[in-house]
Amino acid sequence: MSAYTYRVRSQPNYPSLKWDVSGARHLLVILDLDTNSIAELCRSPCPGPLEILVRGEATHPALIPFNKANILIHSFASMDTLIVALENALDQTTMGLRLYALGHEDGLWKCNKAGQKVGMSRDEIQLAQASTTGRPVYCVHCGHHMNLIHTNITVCTGCKRHLLVRDHFSRLLGAYMGFQIDAESPGLIPAVEEVFP
Repeated sequence: MSAYTYRVRSQPNYPSLKWDVSGARHLLVILDLDTNSIAELCRSPCPGPLEILVRGEATHPALIPFNKANILIHSFASMDTLIVALENALDQTTMGLRLYALGHEDGLWKCNKAGQKVGMSRDEIQLAQASTTGRPVYCVHCGHHMNLIHTNITVCTGCKRHLLVRDHFSRLLGAYMGFQIDAESPGLIPAVEEVFP
């Protein structure tokens, strides 16, 4: 039997974050405080000035290495306020900035979109998934976007259709595609399983 794991080409691959030595300045966005991922990143010193935006408390134990180094940490209570602060910070920056984002997929792609909006290339943005594999899902029927879906089938909160959460990922939308599962056989819905813990 083969050890090959099926993977759709559009699915993002999230390697661990590593400081980009070609960057003049560095902006780390922490959407979910994942102690192991932060500790791994801190194994090597940041090669330039670093600023951190974090959803949660700046005094969280996972951030101790950054606090000891007197790095400026801005904390935010919600994802929305953090993303607005990120957009404002990116609007004020110049070339040479490297953007790093750590957290759940929905937030990662909001950060990516903010970076691309100001002209950052894929090489200047690193994304690392942490804490959950819950997926952002886009309903192809009504255009509604849902976050942190953990099951293979979900009910769209927009149009109320039962959607199959596909493995196809749209980088433009920052979400996996959701298609009506019972379109050809109304009411015939397979068992719902948690497949994205």
